[in-house]
Amino acid sequence: MPGKWNTYYEFEAHLKRAMRLPLAGKEAQLRLAPRMDSSRFDPEYYRKMQPRESAVLCLFYPNESGSPRLVFMLRRAYKGAHSGQMSFPGGKSDPEDLSLVRTALRETREEIGVEVPEEKVLGALTEFYIPVSGFLVFPYVASLQRAPVFSKNEREVERLYFADFETLYDMAGNWKYFSHRYGEESVEVPYFSLEDQRIWGATAVILGELMAQFGKAEGIRSRTPIR
Repeated sequence: MPGKWNTYYEFEAHLKRAMRLPLAGKEAQLRLAPRMDSSRFDPEYYRKMQPRESAVLCLFYPNESGSPRLVFMLRRAYKGAHSGQMSFPGGKSDPEDLSLVRTALRETREEIGVEVPEEKVLGALTEFYIPVSGFLVFPYVASLQRAPVFSKNEREVERLYFADFETLYDMAGNWKYFSHRYGEESVEVPYFSLEDQRIWGATAVILGELMAQFGKAEGIRSRTPIR
């Protein structure tokens, strides 16, 4: 990671600076997107698809030694496009949600049992369209100064995973690929390994932009070229 943090507060200050910068955007997203048609990242394309809106939360918190952690969840198997996949907490927008930020916070509370105050949200990453489920995803970034008590939704969440952000950041450019079928087509998909799971698809795209954004705050370009 570019920099050494004596405390979590130093890390959080850097994260806040990063989220105030112009977003890394499509270029960063494409690095960890499946090798398929990139037009789905074009707003003119996905607006024609009349997508359903959803929101997710990238939630940081310190472990007992003050190192930054990021929470992921493994979704339970269900009849849907994202069955059994790693994800950030989040889901589709409900009519009663006053904003997409509120969607992300509500879903975080419902899925992992953590109440995140809206003032702890540091900003948004770039939205993008997921063709297989028809969702337009709006990712948000939040930080808590203390480790929360997690309580997973047994109906929706198989298991929670807690990743060391420095380790994830150091993986940038060292991901592997696996073949995945989209309809009649087999495509190469980049992924991160986290314990016994793969982080890929939409979650990897979000994570890729998050890490690129973090690097921008130090004036560091991503260490890998765009495909």
